[in-house]
Parts: sequence; structure tokens; C-alpha cells
Amino acid sequence: MAAPSMVGRQQGLANLLQLEASKVGNDTVMQFHCKKENLCAKSLKMQYVMSVVNKTVNFIRSKGLRHGEFQELLHSMDADFDDIPYYTEVRWLSRGKMLKQVFELKDAIQTFMETKGHSVDEFMKEEWIEDFAFLVDITTQLYELNSRLQSKGQLIHSVFDHVNAFAVKLTMWETQIYTKTSFIFLLYRVFKFKTPINTQK
Repeated sequence: MAAPSMVGRQQGLANLLQLEASKVGNDTVMQFHCKKENLCAKSLKMQYVMSVVNKTVNFIRSKGLRHGEFQELLHSMDADFDDIPYYTEVRWLSRGKMLKQVFELKDAIQTFMETKGHSVDEFMKEEWIEDFAFLVDITTQLYELNSRLQSKGQLIHSVFDHVNAFAVKLTMWETQIYTKTSFIFLLYRVFKFKTPINTQK
């Protein structure tokens, strides 16, 4: 539900804007409200990926001893990360950090899960891994857009420009995926098209 300060009938920002606009003869002010996290979750339809990742992370972190053993394994393997963040549903876009770390640690996670008799079968399915890679890439892009939209001191036209630019990017990315020339979705490109990552221009 939207905050009263935004959509309240008397003092809500949307209503006050409508009143001011009507004073100069503009009766066509459009109002939009959506929860970004819910919209993204429903649009991507990646729950079959998230459910596996969520279950795996919760299994590792649900018990202190087990969690400690996992951290020791990461340390012994000299992994890039020393832990994985606990999953929370408070903010959908905040899943990005957790998703990326799980993806990069998936081999270590699989090794650990096998020692506990809970092998993650999906980690060995190429098509599922491709979808996982795409989810990590797209949530990274959505997080960056979200950060731009919430930057302080912006005028409305700047926010509108960010959204329009992202819409253009979506069309470009779709074309790149079909032509196998995606430069944005790096993880997806590697696993889908077997193309090595080259950061040099």
C-alpha cells in the first residue's frame, strides 16, 4: 500500500499536484504506483531458480555449527567470499548480492551440500545454471537502475530519463541475446554461448 504522504486524498503529494495542475487547466495528470520488487519478481518469473537458491542458503545458515563448517570450507578453498548472505524477502532487489555470491560459490556450495547428503541437483543442470546466470545479470542491472532512481536531488525529468533509457536498453539486450552478442549479461553469455568474458574493449 502506498504511503498517505504520497496518495492521501487531502494532503497526499499526488492529490496536491493534481490540484495545482488543475489551476492552470491541466486535468490530465497521470498517477502511477507500483512496488518495484513485486513487479520485478512477477515479470521475471524466476521463482523456480529463487526457490532452490533460497532453500540452499537457508539450509547452510539455519544452524550455527553447519554455518561455521561452511565458512571453514570457504577459507580452506581460498574462496573470493568468506560467507553467503542470509536471504530476506524484505526487498526483492536486495537479492542481487546474495544471488551473485551463491553463483560464484556454487562449486564450493555443492561440495559442502554433498558432504551433508543434500546435493543440489539443479547445480548440475546446464539449462538451470543458464537461467541462474541470467537472473544474476538482470538483478544487477535492476539494482543499478533502482539506485539511480533513488538518487537524492533529482528532478522528475531526470527520473523519467532513467526509465526511458532502461526501456531502450531492454530492446537492445533482447537483440543481443538473439544474436549472441550480449555484452551486458556476462554470466549468461558465458554459460549460454560458451563465450569467454573479455573486459578489454
